[in-house]
Amino acid sequence: MIHEKTAEAMSLHVDNRVSIEKRKKKIISIIDTVSGLVTKKEIGVSDEIVSYLRLKNDEIIDVEIVSAPESIDLIK
Repeated sequence: MIHEKTAEAMSLHVDNRVSIEKRKKKIISIIDTVSGLVTKKEIGVSDEIVSYLRLKNDEIIDVEIVSAPESIDLIK
């Protein structure tokens, strides 16, 4: 989850993909926006992502926008 104002500033939209990386571990996630729960400088992630990346509260991580895979266009 990302604050809707932050998403707007980054040109992110619901269902866009982002790469979340901590050191050498990386995972791709789908964006959802919220107006509460997180501040404009925070993101919220699932328990699975926390576990996989071994995240702690207030930890700084890298988040990058990634494009959808070509296979998405092939599924109709």
